[in-house]
Amino acid sequence: MTRVETGTFVVLVAFIIIWAVLGPGGWVSGIIGALVGLAVAGALVSLRRRDSTQP
Repeated sequence: MTRVETGTFVVLVAFIIIWAVLGPGGWVSGIIGALVGLAVAGALVSLRRRDSTQP
């Protein structure tokens, strides 16, 4: 991963942690938010990889 991708991933992880701690609905919505955030992060990383492999 490039420096920009790493920075984006760190920001996403920090946002997920903050959402889990401070988000509405307590820990249940925190877990749901974390799963959604991880899914979005995984999709972004796979899209970036796909773009970088194509000329």
